[in-house]
Amino acid sequence: MRRMRFGAIALALAAAMQLLAAVPAVSAMVESDPFDDARHYVVNRQNAEALRLIDSGQFPIDQTNYEGWTLLHYAAEAGNLDMVKALLDRRADPTLKTKWGSTPWDVASATMVRSALVAAVTQRTGRAPGAPDRAAPPARSAPQPARASASGASAPAKPQSPRAKQCQARWYSSQALCSDSTCKMREYRKWQTCLKTGSYY
Repeated sequence: MRRMRFGAIALALAAAMQLLAAVPAVSAMVESDPFDDARHYVVNRQNAEALRLIDSGQFPIDQTNYEGWTLLHYAAEAGNLDMVKALLDRRADPTLKTKWGSTPWDVASATMVRSALVAAVTQRTGRAPGAPDRAAPPARSAPQPARASASGASAPAKPQSPRAKQCQARWYSSQALCSDSTCKMREYRKWQTCLKTGSYY
């Protein structure tokens, strides 16, 4: 009986050893994404490793992920001033927007990073981020057009519903506490669900 148990244990150990020997071969076959690796280094302030990948030419400086985030967005959100400056020196575009319309300046978490981005955007566009467009007319100069009702008479614009106001207030207060893009995306989804169902949580 004991011999059978020892035999089973020996077989299990031999199988485990073969599996462990195969792990490096399998992991070597899986190639990592240079952009994703660079993003990881940027967020964790491993700037030398990030710049080595960026300067290797394996991806464009303004490459985006599925949400539209560039490395400049990630560096700005992480408050990585040295990387923000290095990316701007390599001609990264500070005016690119994510799918939700956020520029690196919008997601920047540190004052010095915002200052560097303001200077870069102003140099590129001639105006600071958040400043009104000079070509656009002032918001108050054109009244809101009235909508025509079925009878042909013009009706005033429909006010925002109480549900939409409540959902927006909850979203605004919740996303203000977020420190990363994942949290902001989660709160955005909750807001959209709240607009449909009336429940934020």
